Amino acid sequence: MIDCHYLIFMRILLIQIRQDAILQHEYKAIMEKMQLRSSELISWNIFMSLTPPEPIETFQAILIGGSGAYCVSLWNIPQELEAITQVVRIAYARGIPVLGICFGCHLLAHIFGGEVQMDSFRQEVGTFEITSTTIATSDTLFSQLPKKFWAQEGHKDHVVRLPKGAIHLASSALSKYQAFRLSEGCLYGVQFHPELSKQDVLVRYQMYHQDYQKNQHDGFVSDAGSSDGQNDLNSLAMGICEAPDAERFLLLFKKNIGKKFF
Repeated sequence: MIDCHYLIFMRILLIQIRQDAILQHEYKAIMEKMQLRSSELISWNIFMSLTPPEPIETFQAILIGGSGAYCVSLWNIPQELEAITQVVRIAYARGIPVLGICFGCHLLAHIFGGEVQMDSFRQEVGTFEITSTTIATSDTLFSQLPKKFWAQEGHKDHVVRLPKGAIHLASSALSKYQAFRLSEGCLYGVQFHPELSKQDVLVRYQMYHQDYQKNQHDGFVSDAGSSDGQNDLNSLAMGICEAPDAERFLLLFKKNIGKKFF
């Protein structure tokens, strides 16, 4: 059966903050989970240009992806982050839905007055259980997910304070703010990676294999793992499971574009 919603042509901007092989992997994973054509998902590689490829008003939604090498807490790419910030503020003011994933979630929290801190001791790498908050039962998207569900994670930055007026939607044992939305406008941040299946995670870990080796020497921590015992690829693989409910989130977001989110 053909999904009639899929036949509606969309234009979604994906802001990518990567300079490695994961760039294309992230794009493909998001395109597949959202059931989009390549002509509907437009990538803006922030390291190639500080200006979006097309005017913001031509897009029906904006996504901000993850980043293996950069952290909002460090603000180590200021020009690029300021360029994204400007676009997000314009989109939010115009009512264009915005979704931030992992790094994107951290950036949205920062932009609107929240606080992000690095805490490698509480980092999550692998598959973790997410618990929705009570208020999430009235949220357009999270109300369609189970109270508890599994999701793929890969981060050491954490949102430690939400923007004023933000709605807290989900938590995990190690990271309290797994999801939030602003009380006004269509803007969501999710700490977990809804674009990743179990196989996607394994592919990503394999791509980052050299980083695992590098971690042993200089303590570098990326969203692929760390140097504190989690850098063994086989051990990581054993702890990964499927997370179908989390994967549904991107499609739920897509199907509500153009509707009232809450």
